[in-house]
Amino acid sequence: RTGGASRAGPRGDLTTDRILIAEPVPGQAVAKVTGFGAPNAMLRNDDVLDAVPSDFAYLAPEQCSGSEFSDERSDIYSLGVILYEMVAGVVPFTGEKPTDVILKHIEEAPAPLVAFRPDVPAGLEPIILKALAKDPALRYQTAGEIFDDLTALSAGKTAAAAAGETPGNKNIWTTVAMVVIGIAALASALIYATSVKQTDPTTALQPDANGMP
Repeated sequence: RTGGASRAGPRGDLTTDRILIAEPVPGQAVAKVTGFGAPNAMLRNDDVLDAVPSDFAYLAPEQCSGSEFSDERSDIYSLGVILYEMVAGVVPFTGEKPTDVILKHIEEAPAPLVAFRPDVPAGLEPIILKALAKDPALRYQTAGEIFDDLTALSAGKTAAAAAGETPGNKNIWTTVAMVVIGIAALASALIYATSVKQTDPTTALQPDANGMP
């Protein structure tokens, strides 16, 4: 699917809280995305000043600015925030007030990942930064595109990712890439559901006894 402006854009609130990790078989983790069709923080709060700043950590710039023309590429931005957090250990933008976070999404560039992890492969950061582009037209247009780039990276097809790595580091980042590939694949299902049809989470989702945040 190709991203396009739509007044019926996604309401989905793609955050780490909506990703569960289950272990149906010992040593085999499975990621699951929940909360299909849940409204994002801008839609949940009549007054953003009454909200918690962290509620806005995963929103795209166009959602933060109140634009009616958001689409599935807004969810791709949220996925980029999640991938950034997985590598850095923190979300790209924080603040004391909700408005601080909102303005940073709209105006500021995220800190380089190397500031948090000097061993980040050169091929991984460009993927995350493309997902975090302020302009939706400059982002990945579908989750499938991210999936393809991460698959290539994990397979060692990106020369920059393989250069200068010790075997130990390569194993670490191959594992990271495989995890984010799984989340990207699941996120593509969430993006499709929120942009094509609204799903009632109370009827469509069942409790996962093996799930954990």
